[in-house]
Amino acid sequence: MDDISQGEGSSQVEESVSSQKTSSSVHAKEALIEIDYSNLSEDLKDALSEEEIKAEMNTLQQRLNEQQSVLQRISAPNMKAMEKLERDKF
Repeated sequence: MDDISQGEGSSQVEESVSSQKTSSSVHAKEALIEIDYSNLSEDLKDALSEEEIKAEMNTLQQRLNEQQSVLQRISAPNMKAMEKLERDKF
C-alpha cells in the first residue's frame, strides 16, 4: 500500500514540475511580445488621467455591447433552404 501512495506522490510531483516548466515557457514567450501602439489614435495615447481612462473604457464597453447585441440578433441562415434551392436548380 505504501508503494502505491509513494507512486501517486511522485506522479503529482512530476505533474507539478511539468506544470512549472510549461508556465515558465509561457512567461518566456510573453516576455518576447512587443505591442505596437502606432495604430492607436493620438487621443488614446494621451489619455493619462484615471477619469479619462475610465470614460474611454466605458465608451468602448458600450460599443462592444452594442456590437454583441447586433450579432445576437442576426439569425443563422436556413441551410436546408439553400440545399433545396441548389437541388432544384439542377
